[in-house]
Amino acid sequence: MSRFADLNATDTVDLGECLCPGAPHDSDWARVRTQLSAQEITSLAGADTIDSEGIAGALAAFIPEWNLLGPNGEPWPPSADSLVALMPPTLQALVAAISRAVEESSVLPNRSGARSVASSRASASTRRRTPGKRGT
Repeated sequence: MSRFADLNATDTVDLGECLCPGAPHDSDWARVRTQLSAQEITSLAGADTIDSEGIAGALAAFIPEWNLLGPNGEPWPPSADSLVALMPPTLQALVAAISRAVEESSVLPNRSGARSVASSRASASTRRRTPGKRGT
């Protein structure tokens, strides 16, 4: 594992049955980057929440490829314009995948022997503790 984001690391998001004009493939999919740099996360967090095209532009940078075709049946590459034109369920699936990438890219690995983020805070000891008596 490196401390630098792998700008080529991606995961495929299955968008379900092909809904492209003429259904030229079995399913629709998008590749979403899975490792983001600190600068990219900061830029995404600072995207103007009122300007939908600004947000779409920020998100488009994390979708290097998909097999979606535009309304005319021609390839329509990922871009701010194409993201703004997506139906809400498709956009939600892509935003969820990018959100997972942001979350996973924002967590430092534990040092050796450290308690995992997902671990219980309870003691692993099988010895039963009895509460001490309070002083008077």
